[in-house]
Amino acid sequence: MKYDLPPEFAERMKRLLGADYPDFLSAYHLPYRRGLRVNTLKCSIDKFTQLFPYAITQSPFCAGGYYLEEELRAGADPLHHAGAYYMQEPSATAAVTILDPKPGERVLDLCAAPGGKSTQIAAALKGSGL
Repeated sequence: MKYDLPPEFAERMKRLLGADYPDFLSAYHLPYRRGLRVNTLKCSIDKFTQLFPYAITQSPFCAGGYYLEEELRAGADPLHHAGAYYMQEPSATAAVTILDPKPGERVLDLCAAPGGKSTQIAAALKGSGL
């Protein structure tokens, strides 16, 4: 398989990953999987899974995170327009899961663009905190 990585990057990753480097390279050829996260400020996870008409699989990174198993045009979906879910890379939800913010805490997201993790933090704070 051919990998079009910048040579300096490839060498650095080879040095850092050691024996895991071939697995890292093979990941570049896995099919891309789109994901979403339920906005629990607008809709419970149970209600969302009852209403959502597309095939989804639970993501290991967050309780309300899912992989899409079929094509979805979110711009045409009423649940998306209502704010029931946010299109978000499943692995991106891991940061907030690890942070584990609690209601009443103050959390500053210094990398808040386009806002997926910020809205995930807001949901975890449940309307309290900052």
